[in-house]
Amino acid sequence: MENNNMMKRLLTLLLIVLSVQCTKWDKENHQENLPREQITTFIQTTLDVFNIPGLAISITKDDEIVYLGAFGVRNIETREQLKPEHFFHFASVSKPFVATAIMQLVEQKKISLDDKLTTHLPYFKIDDDRYKTITIRQLLNHTSGLGDVRDYEWESPRYEVNAAEDYVKSLTKERLQFTPGTDWAYSNLAFDMMGDVIAKVSGMPFETFIKRNIFAPLDMENSSFIYPEIPKELTTKPHVWKGSVTMSDIYPYNRIHARMLQHIIFLKMD
Repeated sequence: MENNNMMKRLLTLLLIVLSVQCTKWDKENHQENLPREQITTFIQTTLDVFNIPGLAISITKDDEIVYLGAFGVRNIETREQLKPEHFFHFASVSKPFVATAIMQLVEQKKISLDDKLTTHLPYFKIDDDRYKTITIRQLLNHTSGLGDVRDYEWESPRYEVNAAEDYVKSLTKERLQFTPGTDWAYSNLAFDMMGDVIAKVSGMPFETFIKRNIFAPLDMENSSFIYPEIPKELTTKPHVWKGSVTMSDIYPYNRIHARMLQHIIFLKMD
């Protein structure tokens, strides 16, 4: 755990360093002025010191990708070189996509932030009557009172289109941590439920809505929320820390959770 926290802090430092470097550009500078050698050296040193299996990075400026690189390996057993086109599990980085989808539906006047959750998911019921007051806004800003996910069930993933609805229906024994709107607590559960909200309000599967309304307009042609859609030759192997870095046999995917797989983001600037 301590090593994991150290790696997280170092990766945060990496982002800060890159941000500071980027702020040094002026409008007349072009991508050849990017401090490529410093960035490359820093990332490679980080991987070596902390025994990180692999890392891919893309830096954009305006509508251009100005730095693209992949470091380390895709698999510590085969030692296959990691490439920029390999896919990673994005975990909570998917939350901005979920929130953006909700706001698109708000703009389309199909949902309101102050709607009750039960308006759109009438089958949502838990062992706490306060659940009836939870709003979409509270799901978005982590003030719903819902707790976090206790078991992601990566070992027995669901793949069918109704997986999210079934998951919501299975929460009957949950209790709220506080009265909705009175406190704050980070909740993956709330965002998982919004995947089902998006599906019900839009009339299409959550993953389809994201692809049509976010990925396609941004030219993110190869990104997906559905793991089976990703070619096996492009996936990366998951690695965990058990006293040392080891490869996991289980890929963290389950359709009941909003977890995205993605590689390069192509931005279309109009």
